[in-house]
Amino acid sequence: MFVTEELNGWDLTRTGHWKSGDGTNWVRVGTVQNSVNIPNDPRHAIWSPMPFYNAAEGRWNLFYVGYEQNGTYHGRVFRAYSSVNGFDGLGGPYTDAAG
Repeated sequence: MFVTEELNGWDLTRTGHWKSGDGTNWVRVGTVQNSVNIPNDPRHAIWSPMPFYNAAEGRWNLFYVGYEQNGTYHGRVFRAYSSVNGFDGLGGPYTDAAG
């Protein structure tokens, strides 16, 4: 499971990776990505991580919404991809796609 973890309210967040063998007891595996501590950066707060395996690419893609702290709260959808090919790349590391 990938979740948004708040570090300082809604901004300065991170994407946490958690695992469970039974759907009840969860263990934190690690941090997949961190937001950027620059208020005008569109990745100042990162939310709603959604991993998707792209069989054509042979790797995981991670879609998420990024926000800057400018008072408008308009978000953008970003895509990152795992640098590790195959299903084992779910835990990353992830690189933001250009564009």
